[in-house]
Amino acid sequence: MGALILLPALFLLGSCGLLEPAYWSRLLPDFGTGGSSSAPAPAENAGTLTEILSQLLDREKPEDGGEVRGVWLSYLDLSPLLVGKTEEEFAASAAQIAENAAELGLNTLYVQVRPFGDSFYPSEYYPWSSWASGELGQPLSFDPIRMLRDEAARQNLSFHIWINPMRGFAEQEIGLVPESFPIRRWYDDPALREQNLLFSEGVLYLNPASAQARELIAAGAVEALNRYEADGVHIDDYFYPPKLSLEEDAASYRQYLEEGGSLSQEDWRRENTWLMVKTLGEAVHAADAAAQFGVSPRGVSSQNYNDLYIDIARWLEEPGLLDYIAPQLYFGFAHDTAPFDRAAEEWNALAEQYGAPLLIGLAAYKAGTEDPYAGSGAGEWLENPGLLAEQILFARGLPAYDGVILFRYGSLFDGGIPAAAEEAKDRFGGIVCHLAATGGTLAGQRFHFDGVRIGIGLYGYLPGGFEGFAPALGLRPAMRLYTHVLQSHRFTGGGVGYARADGADYGDLTVCRLGYADGFLRSGGGGRLRALGNLCMDGCVRQGRAK
Repeated sequence: MGALILLPALFLLGSCGLLEPAYWSRLLPDFGTGGSSSAPAPAENAGTLTEILSQLLDREKPEDGGEVRGVWLSYLDLSPLLVGKTEEEFAASAAQIAENAAELGLNTLYVQVRPFGDSFYPSEYYPWSSWASGELGQPLSFDPIRMLRDEAARQNLSFHIWINPMRGFAEQEIGLVPESFPIRRWYDDPALREQNLLFSEGVLYLNPASAQARELIAAGAVEALNRYEADGVHIDDYFYPPKLSLEEDAASYRQYLEEGGSLSQEDWRRENTWLMVKTLGEAVHAADAAAQFGVSPRGVSSQNYNDLYIDIARWLEEPGLLDYIAPQLYFGFAHDTAPFDRAAEEWNALAEQYGAPLLIGLAAYKAGTEDPYAGSGAGEWLENPGLLAEQILFARGLPAYDGVILFRYGSLFDGGIPAAAEEAKDRFGGIVCHLAATGGTLAGQRFHFDGVRIGIGLYGYLPGGFEGFAPALGLRPAMRLYTHVLQSHRFTGGGVGYARADGADYGDLTVCRLGYADGFLRSGGGGRLRALGNLCMDGCVRQGRAK
């Protein structure tokens, strides 16, 4: 009972000071020309970054009449506005999103409708997303994407459907998916499961080696394109999961060899993603010849080729397939291994070679934070409020440049920190850093509930599908804590865990003198259980010490 247990891997959001709202007002790019609005307005002081960016991004390119000034509206932005909300509440949010974007001077929305093999609208092919309704397969009584589409039209914003073509949901959630959907039918049939699905770290993926899977991806994209008369279909950088072992799709590869194939397994995977994108792009253009089809790959080409098994150059070689490329250049100029200017020039050379318009993906989410992956340039985003402006100026000098896309909407309009953190700062003087350590806090307002409890949130990794977002959120290990073990039990059987239950023997389960109440759904016995309580724990640091 008196034993101590080490609880590692607390995550720290950057390593910066608590961001003041005034700091964010200096960083928010004001693309527009002003005008009255109830939307949050950037700072108005002359000479601020806001004014500089307003001047930069108001100018139109004379040769084509303008540039793309886009923002990614991700499932992380939409979910807090949907789960537990009424149709009227979301209607107001949709209007505010479009108004905010237009007021800022943006002209294009990239709206994520399929993040995890699911759907934010009523689909024939994919189940309702848990990020929309609160539970996978549970429908909403209204169509949020229709509302967004209508509001975008009112504000003269171009509207693009954004999908993750291959990535799916956690395997343990498959029981929540109605049998009417292809993914569920494939999973329940061992032969079809092996043919059409892949699994990595407990997450389901569509297998691009399968013609059936490729056709499902294309059908879902065309469904959304037609339903909303969208201006295009957009895919980003989720293809093969980077840690997928060669064993996982060995059966499909053996079948390929038996049918006369001769490529290595790695090149065969690149062939599969090529076939998937070709099927998808041709379907989009067949449905609407004027629709734009583009991809936003990672900013480091070697990662695309070696980790995700995508060959962007080959995709560009196919005439008329890609209407643009939008690499995610989420680096500062002082980044040790991938400085922004060098990466931008490399992508420009590729775009120029094949005559493809180049959109630059910019990291609005990094403004005012430390970049722990930038080496000696880690502090650049903290120290230089004009960094985004400098990047846009540099990009405009590239011959293939056609615009920018900012990641993401919430980084521009959520103020960077929950209001409760500001309240905590006022109450506990001297607090200089907000840990925002729990998945509930990181998920945004969806999990902020009635209040924020000052404490310490512990996770070995981010729950509920957040593992892959640690780098993008600027998370890194921060400290180790020790606590007393109150009880210890032997536990066998599956269905318990942080969205990762797999039926394995869990060994000893310990009860410690720490806890949480962050509102995440918990799994148990194959079902889903809501955590009790309406609190989300946060952590704070006083001059580097746990408070």
